[in-house]
Amino acid sequence: LLDAVDVRAFLRARCAEGESAPLEELAAELSGDDAWRVGASGAPESKIVALELDEHALLSALPVLEAPLLAPRARAAVQASLRAVERFFTRCLADRGAAAGADAALLAAAVTAVHVLARAGASPPELRAIADRALAATRL
Repeated sequence: LLDAVDVRAFLRARCAEGESAPLEELAAELSGDDAWRVGASGAPESKIVALELDEHALLSALPVLEAPLLAPRARAAVQASLRAVERFFTRCLADRGAAAGADAALLAAAVTAVHVLARAGASPPELRAIADRALAATRL
């Protein structure tokens, strides 16, 4: 997995003034003894105060991990179960009209996440926080 994605491509450095730039662009500006300072396009040098990771872009770039591990019959069973959970929520939220589908998808994703994270050993407060955020997002 580490060989599959270069995490540096998803990092940005932020200076004290709040400006940020991709880490790869800043690497060219870093110099010798002052490697902890960055000059942004002719501006005075400023100290790097944070590194920011674009988690969404990084997750999108990761190769699929689960699909190759499942046999075709098992994959079909999992897909059918996931669709059934989403259909259940769609029926429960039918009075919401067009919003029912999006809210059902969010709740189904939250249920799946809670289930997987629970099996991975996540703490009950972490699981509760995920559930609470999904319920709040769907106004339940």
